[in-house]
Amino acid sequence: MVRYSGRLKKIMAGKQALKPKKAGAGRAPAGQPVLRRRYPGEAKKNRSRLKSLFLKESPRGGVTVREPRKPLPVGAVIGRAVKLAVLGLVGFLVLIVLSVLLVGGYLYLSKSDYFAVRHLKIAGLSHLTRDEVLTAAGLDRPVNNLTFDAQAAVRSLGSLPWVEEARISRTLPDGLLVEVREYKPRALVNLDQLYYLDDRGRAFKKLDPGENPDLPIINGFSLDEIAAGGPLVREALNEVFLLMDILGQRTDEFRLDSISEFNYDPDLGLTLFTRRSGLKLRVGFGSYMEKFRRLGRVMAHLKLNGQAAGLSLIHLETPPRVVLRYSQGGFGLES
Repeated sequence: MVRYSGRLKKIMAGKQALKPKKAGAGRAPAGQPVLRRRYPGEAKKNRSRLKSLFLKESPRGGVTVREPRKPLPVGAVIGRAVKLAVLGLVGFLVLIVLSVLLVGGYLYLSKSDYFAVRHLKIAGLSHLTRDEVLTAAGLDRPVNNLTFDAQAAVRSLGSLPWVEEARISRTLPDGLLVEVREYKPRALVNLDQLYYLDDRGRAFKKLDPGENPDLPIINGFSLDEIAAGGPLVREALNEVFLLMDILGQRTDEFRLDSISEFNYDPDLGLTLFTRRSGLKLRVGFGSYMEKFRRLGRVMAHLKLNGQAAGLSLIHLETPPRVVLRYSQGGFGLES
């Protein structure tokens, strides 16, 4: 063990820096290093270097030099190496056994009847049939609840034209719940072909041959406009939907289910056609509630006087006037 002086301890502990000799004090003897000025942080760096050379602090604050370890005998080195190799081989074998057990257990459970789907519930169907959903989800054949790919089934259900959103949840060991949210058609839109249109202005499905929904037809838009869904198109559709909501509250011959078409024109506004008589109503833009309230009073007056038959056109664009036109060419003006 080598002991150092107290000053050298402080230098190694970073508490004191070595000072150079005074001028004229003579040169250091040959073979000895010349002391130079230490700069901030250099003492700490030197202390780290000394520690890396196996220097450590004693419990009493002194500094000792760790003596080099004696080399191990060759037999001990070989024995240690063999022991480590055996431990590594045992761990590798244990890992293989566990992997085989896990794979075998999974294969067994994936073919076990215990996890076969027996209780299947489908919710939210209105336009789709149960068989269509089962076929699209891959549930029209026996499946195992553990191996069933629910995400792939949801993607496949999303490809059905009526499906807006689908979810599948498991109930182990043998239960599946398929929840479907369908689009709600608000009207049909004429885009060279008829499409179902929802209340967000999305044309989600073509009208198939044989389908005859009791929905009004909206004219005045192109396929590109509906697909883009720009703010102007959305504003125009909101005008149509607003008028549909108002007519949905009426119970007379101008109620919503008696209207066959809504024609939209950016300059002239909205024009309606009734289903039964083909009566044309030019409504224009805005004040829909007041316009149809006034029309109701006018129609009551015409019926009371036997003048309601033969109407072909009604103008409501210039309130408070209601302009009437008859199929025989006559005109009428009501206020």
